[in-house]
Amino acid sequence: MPTIETSLSATYQPTLTAIWALREIGSNAIDGAQRYKSEGRGELSFDYDPYRQRLTVSNKGVTVPSSALLMGTSQARQEAAAIGQFGEGLPMALLVLARLGLSVTIHNGIDRWSPAIRFSESFGSPVLVIETRRMRKDRGRFSVEINGVSPEQYDQFCSLFLTMDEGFDSSLSYSADSGEKVLLQERYRGKIYSKGVFVCRHEELAFGYDLQAPLNRDRSMMRDADIQSYAIETLFSVHRDFPENVLRDVVLRLMDNPECMEVRDRYSSLAYSDTLQRTAVELFKERYGENALASSSEADDAACRSLGRKGVQLDGAIGYAVRRVLGSPGDILVDRENEIVSKDVELSGDQEKSLALLRALIKSAYGKSTKIEPVTFVGKSTKVTYNEDTKVIRVAVEALDEFGETLPVVCDAARAVHRDWSGNITDTLAHMLQSILFGGDVELSTTLLAYF
Repeated sequence: MPTIETSLSATYQPTLTAIWALREIGSNAIDGAQRYKSEGRGELSFDYDPYRQRLTVSNKGVTVPSSALLMGTSQARQEAAAIGQFGEGLPMALLVLARLGLSVTIHNGIDRWSPAIRFSESFGSPVLVIETRRMRKDRGRFSVEINGVSPEQYDQFCSLFLTMDEGFDSSLSYSADSGEKVLLQERYRGKIYSKGVFVCRHEELAFGYDLQAPLNRDRSMMRDADIQSYAIETLFSVHRDFPENVLRDVVLRLMDNPECMEVRDRYSSLAYSDTLQRTAVELFKERYGENALASSSEADDAACRSLGRKGVQLDGAIGYAVRRVLGSPGDILVDRENEIVSKDVELSGDQEKSLALLRALIKSAYGKSTKIEPVTFVGKSTKVTYNEDTKVIRVAVEALDEFGETLPVVCDAARAVHRDWSGNITDTLAHMLQSILFGGDVELSTTLLAYF
């Protein structure tokens, strides 16, 4: 049979290693097993003879056309489940192995292929060629035999495939509906696989992941932002399936690594999971005590000191989740200062006049449903609060003294506008009240600000 001469130069991609080539051959075999599974063929096998140092990768009941040696031609291009999509894995792997001096024999049904580096008269330089020979017996499979694979290389080869890794514990692998997996074993921390085949390692990940992500031509991974997105989405999809003890271990690791990719973003979807929030709060209280609050800034630390609480720096999505449940120190301090000491207050004559005028203006601008109550707040800096549910504005007694000077001005201005302009006096009053309540040295709560 003729020799198949490819256009692959012997010096093409000179940095590729034997392990890279073995990974390509193994990945192609996994794709083959998946592709022909529904037809009852393609059964995958990996066999290693340590004495002959021979690795054999086979798909039973499968043959491959010679077009598989043509760069850019892939049977897997339209198959979402396939690892390879570019049609370069097999010819590139054979080039690398031949260049490195490893003897390779391919049994393709009744044919035998032997890759080698030969000088090409057509191209004027050494290229990859495939010497073919028709055999007497059909092997009934597509198998690749690689000689010269050391035991160390074989161990490294096995570690590239989850199904071949003897240390892989499937009970600590949790799958999403889409097929992605979270790998919780420490040995896989930071490792990223694509459909069971190792791709790369990222030190900033807290766990390992087996993704269904698309790869580029040399099977390296996507951008960091894509890795982070896939990791968060996968972990969020499966974390509710964790047993209680596993979930606690997972949250502890995330709590201790607030800068890891999964929780670096404080607004990650993980921060909004009720399951994760509950576990995070339990662990936070167990570790730091009932008096502790999660702090994320110097302002939070200062608020903790004012509250007499213990501030614990906890950033990222886990810290945000804890603060969503226990409250942020700053918000708790504001709520404390906005607490009412007394509703039974004594007003001076001027304060009574200011209150009456303010009530009249509020009634004109916002109607009878909005009420005003003079109170004394815990926090001396709190001047005005608004309860949206009860539609009650509470005004500190001291604020009535400040309003006393400006409210008459508002009334006079409103009357002038009403005389000179045929517009809606209610809208005018509302705008003026908004100006006076926001203006000057009068401090407002954010809820009142949102209301107006």
